[in-house]
Amino acid sequence: SILYLPLLFGAGAWFVPRYQIVLTLFSAMASFYILARRLIEDYPLNNNDIALSFIGSLFFSLNNYLFSDIIFGSNAQHFTFALSPLLAYAAISYLKLRENIFFFLSLASLLVVSSTLQHLVFAYTLLFIISVAYSDRKFILSLAGMHGVLSLYWILPLLYSAPAIASKEMAVDYSSGLIGSSSPLSSGFINSEYFANRNLYNLSINNVWLSALWTLNAFILLAVSLVSIFNVKWYKERKDRYLIFSCSLMLIISIFLNKGGKEPLGDIVLFLYRHFTPFSLFRSLQHYLSFYTLA
Repeated sequence: SILYLPLLFGAGAWFVPRYQIVLTLFSAMASFYILARRLIEDYPLNNNDIALSFIGSLFFSLNNYLFSDIIFGSNAQHFTFALSPLLAYAAISYLKLRENIFFFLSLASLLVVSSTLQHLVFAYTLLFIISVAYSDRKFILSLAGMHGVLSLYWILPLLYSAPAIASKEMAVDYSSGLIGSSSPLSSGFINSEYFANRNLYNLSINNVWLSALWTLNAFILLAVSLVSIFNVKWYKERKDRYLIFSCSLMLIISIFLNKGGKEPLGDIVLFLYRHFTPFSLFRSLQHYLSFYTLA
């Protein structure tokens, strides 16, 4: 409904995809901006919180995952991911302020973000991390309960057809394509490739200097993220230290899985895919980039 709203006003095929791209990019920027402001509001930053939050929103919105998904993937994929910082913002705001408006904003965000299956897993991973950080498991249970009730319209048909889906999925060995379709570890470190090494970001830019600038930014962002792990003394609150640790762990795991069956430790990834059926949900390795990018 959100993605095709202009159709109600007679918009044509020229306008709708452009509306969806602009909506996605500005939603990503705005939602990450307010999340950053919420995360750093307890720290004395000498009025630099606005600038730092804006820089963070640019890093989040102008990244390879969103960019490549916009030009190649599905509109639901990139738009639901763009709202994931809004989900984190609403959840943290509720747990800090205990205002019901933020609970219902969390629910609304969850309904949108989790409308694609891989982002359903992503959304609940994010909520679990936040709930543990703020020592409030009741929050995620209440939110999941209301989300489940409002989602019965698709859960019940899915349960009805689950046996047929499971038998079909279990018959496919997705591990066979995890070597050719995955990125080497070096590319995984800076998220420089996307979906079977098509390197869509660089191809779409078609500009050597802009490609080099993006690669430099990716290295800077990774370096800053890794430095934050080793400077726990920066974070005065236990919840902040836990959030940093959890996101750092999510970053490392997503790099490990994104590279698929390629070495190092490629055999472990192949083993997981061959022996644990839930990994079939992520048979396309680019789905791990959502975890990587937000972390």
